[in-house]
Amino acid sequence: MTNIDLDTFVKGKIKAHPRKFEVRYPNETETIIKLLKQAIEKAKDPLAYRYNYLTIAEYCQEVLGYNMVSEDGLRKIIARIAKENGCEL
Repeated sequence: MTNIDLDTFVKGKIKAHPRKFEVRYPNETETIIKLLKQAIEKAKDPLAYRYNYLTIAEYCQEVLGYNMVSEDGLRKIIARIAKENGCEL
């Protein structure tokens, strides 16, 4: 038996098992990051409040045809991708 503390074990699990969406759909992840950056550019626009995670999720499903997860699941994935890439709205 080795002497591994809990923090080391948890960090090892995170690195060993990256997020499914980002691994399974790398092209879609890049598209989401581009959409987030477009939304950030619109921050000074009077309708900036319309550029949110739910709107991006709806766009991805209705226009781009992302049907791999539910709309709410996609919204959560987009929020997570935004946080991980410094593109939070």
